[in-house]
Amino acid sequence: MQIAMVGLGRMGANMVRRLQAGGHECVAYDVNEAAVAAMEAEGARGARTPQEVIDALETPRHIWLMVPAAYVTATIEAFRPLLSPGDTLIDGGNSWYRDDVDRAAPLAAEGIHYPLSLAPGECVTGGRNNESSSNPMRQPASSMPAKTVAASTTRGSGITSCSATASSARKIA
Repeated sequence: MQIAMVGLGRMGANMVRRLQAGGHECVAYDVNEAAVAAMEAEGARGARTPQEVIDALETPRHIWLMVPAAYVTATIEAFRPLLSPGDTLIDGGNSWYRDDVDRAAPLAAEGIHYPLSLAPGECVTGGRNNESSSNPMRQPASSMPAKTVAASTTRGSGITSCSATASSARKIA
């Protein structure tokens, strides 16, 4: 599967590595040129602009945002005019769930998928120790790319539930 990772900080870059190791084709984009070059050196296809990200992906496109919560709206707005019905934007960071709910409806009206229940960033890092966001709507990661990047629990590998109310991470697959 093709997927673009937008935001190549520690979590985004590590997700690209795990996705590539799992056989996914990654397009890597960040405002920091050095971060893009580093991912290119590891086999990802680099993109320097949102348009390059769009041009590098086949439709329907899958774009995973791993940017700080304060930049999610601006990042979505940079990509929004370039997207087509059927494309998917995933906010993998720690946005407040109400912000995600508010973003979802206008995107859905344009035919753009914006899942409210995917919190892979938590599963990649904090999910190992059940550190989670305050978002009660977040559910276990369930898409194929999310399975690739999900953290392992001490009970074995698999997808971890990153519920804000769970007393410990639990293996679900």
